[in-house]
Amino acid sequence: MGETSKSPRVIKMRGDSSFTMNFSSALEHLMNGKKVRQLKWEDEEIYIVMHDDLLMIYKTDDNKVHPLILSAEDITANDWVVVGENRQVH
Repeated sequence: MGETSKSPRVIKMRGDSSFTMNFSSALEHLMNGKKVRQLKWEDEEIYIVMHDDLLMIYKTDDNKVHPLILSAEDITANDWVVVGENRQVH
């Protein structure tokens, strides 16, 4: 009751996938210190970060980062987004 979440949010716009990207682009954002996630993930507070030159996944159930193992489906997906990045509709 009255709690606020301090984790980053993904700003999504229904019906607009123009801000999604492939994993190669997401990796560039990770290398620049951004957090990324896939839209298909049900828990919007799970995201990937680069930590000590390793890809790590942040999980809200224990508030820790864990080593990430990507599947071929993850690598070929085109639904990656930058977490917490606001996009304005023109």
